[in-house]
Amino acid sequence: MADRFPLIYFTAEYGLKYYAAYEACAAESEPAPKTVTALIDLVRENNVPYIFTIEFSNERLANQIAAESGAEKLLFHTVHNVTQAEIDRGVSYLGLMQQNADNLEKALGR
Repeated sequence: MADRFPLIYFTAEYGLKYYAAYEACAAESEPAPKTVTALIDLVRENNVPYIFTIEFSNERLANQIAAESGAEKLLFHTVHNVTQAEIDRGVSYLGLMQQNADNLEKALGR
């Protein structure tokens, strides 16, 4: 996860291993440079093909990790924030959860 990390309960419930750039969801926190370097190294060394971001992320850090590691970014939508444009397009809770499931399947190689 190359972003803030609001998914700790989700990962615990489903037994997913994660590494997060940020210690919490708080917007005031910034990752230490050694944390970013460690994440890039981890992604490279383990040939991790995908990293996740969340909606409304500025993606600066995710872009850096993706560029330096070769990983592709995928969205994991926390489903508690939607834009007016998404509402206008008819985006639904179930649709966003299906997108999450599809992205998880892709990341897990299923």
